[in-house]
Amino acid sequence: MSQQSADFGFMPRRNAEAAPRTHVDTANERRSVYQYLTLLIERTAWFAAALLVGAGLACAFGDAAFGAATIAWLGLIAAAALLLIGASVRGARAPAREATIKAYTLGFSGTLVYAGATWGAGAFLAGLGSNTLILLIFSTAMVLAAVALLRERMPILSFSLPSLAITTTAAVIGSGVMEGFLVAAGGACILAAAEIAARLAEPKDPTLTLS
Repeated sequence: MSQQSADFGFMPRRNAEAAPRTHVDTANERRSVYQYLTLLIERTAWFAAALLVGAGLACAFGDAAFGAATIAWLGLIAAAALLLIGASVRGARAPAREATIKAYTLGFSGTLVYAGATWGAGAFLAGLGSNTLILLIFSTAMVLAAVALLRERMPILSFSLPSLAITTTAAVIGSGVMEGFLVAAGGACILAAAEIAARLAEPKDPTLTLS
């Protein structure tokens, strides 16, 4: 979540008063785009792995029997992980252009919305809604994973918001309004802390602006 990050582009551009682009400038920009795309692909793959590991732990500590609902949820999580890995493969094969990154991150964020909603559904399908402490850990652990691995505002929010909305609903239904508030507040505090830390770490280069 840096100064170079925009809604779906995340790439720097020069301001209107910058000097004309040279061949060296273009080569450096292409190299920066390639490095950024490589990092984003690696983070996508690691986050897909975190989803699978987290789902396994949730089933181990959940209150529901390992029945059809839990198996269906694991299948949905596996599908989300495969979609994220597929996005990584497509990104790795794409040319290093800013337009490619914008298209990749747009599709990537859409997949993360599905992954977040699917993760939140585990609060119901894995039988976590009646245990506030486990549900709080279930919710905030993956928000932390998104912040640590994705590191960009839009992908983090794409996963975290639907996940928190559904887990909060599960907490309200299973335990009560105060428990739902605790679950929502836990995730919101992590997101707020990540945003503050990102703003404090932003570069002060005036030639960079949001794209």
